[in-house]
Amino acid sequence: MPKRKRKQVLVPRAFQIRFLLTSFLYQLIIVGVFVAALFIPPVLRIDDGNMSPEEAWQAGAAFLALHDHVWPALAIACALMLVHALLFSHRIAGPLYRFRNIFKEVGSGNLLVSTRIRQRDLLLQEADSLGEMVQNLRTKLSAMRQHRDDIATHVERLARVLERASSKEAQSELAQVRRELEHLSSALGQFRTSYDASERRRAAGSVEKAAA
Repeated sequence: MPKRKRKQVLVPRAFQIRFLLTSFLYQLIIVGVFVAALFIPPVLRIDDGNMSPEEAWQAGAAFLALHDHVWPALAIACALMLVHALLFSHRIAGPLYRFRNIFKEVGSGNLLVSTRIRQRDLLLQEADSLGEMVQNLRTKLSAMRQHRDDIATHVERLARVLERASSKEAQSELAQVRRELEHLSSALGQFRTSYDASERRRAAGSVEKAAA
């Protein structure tokens, strides 16, 4: 399955869209409060009928100068904050996208997944914990398979003993044990915990690319 290049996707998932919309809403609230605190007092002063014409003209000129300088600065600040929010959300959305694919692979029985993410991404500790979980699953499955092999060995020894006993009931129970052992082997066989030679070479190449 071709690996999707996350770094080429600007907004890969709805998480980033919601994050950006929420950030934009907060910016609107901040800008609204800032503009109200900055412009309402001059407007009230200009509307004051007790001011002389000269004072009113000076207040109006100051208001227009403030109006000309504030809006471009606010626009630049908002643009910078949106860019920062986009980059910050991408450092979260990227690992989440990776984790979701890992969950799907593990759910399908593939325990050979790599939990590494880019060093500049966030959630590095979560990625390490996820890697430890997958490694522990591999270890436990390996132990279960070893126990399965031990049971299979004892079953075959028991079969040779029962062949001399010639007990139909014992033979029936032995057949049932063998069937259950086959079911266990089939269930364990759905999990991949080791690479073959070609996959090992491909995995080594992928690790080198990720490190680069």
